[in-house]
Amino acid sequence: MLSKRRLISLLLAAFCGLSVSVVGATGAQAASPGAETCWSYNVSCLFEHNDWQGSYTMLHQNTPDLGGWNDHTSSVINDSWYVNCYYEHANYNGWRLVRPRGTWWTSMGDYNDQITSVRFSGRWDDSC
Repeated sequence: MLSKRRLISLLLAAFCGLSVSVVGATGAQAASPGAETCWSYNVSCLFEHNDWQGSYTMLHQNTPDLGGWNDHTSSVINDSWYVNCYYEHANYNGWRLVRPRGTWWTSMGDYNDQITSVRFSGRWDDSC
């Protein structure tokens, strides 16, 4: 039996996929195995391609330098319990992109392949 949180996540993912197919004229895709893993472990995941495809890394704490993942993020799942702040440069410098907890994006848009550090925040005002 699915937990209430998992059921809500799946329904939202289906809705978001439908929205993308209507707006972007592309079909909704099934979640990748990496996306399923992220939802199972309540972590934040960075994916190398849009639509949560390709290689991925799971994060559960502040990461001042993504190392080999520097400038490789094309889609994100933040299924952690924290607000995530993504930064352009190491040590939380440069521009900042704030993503609320429990949300995900199939494309980073203008921020594609530009993330170098990630900070987790327990604050409720979406700041890091």
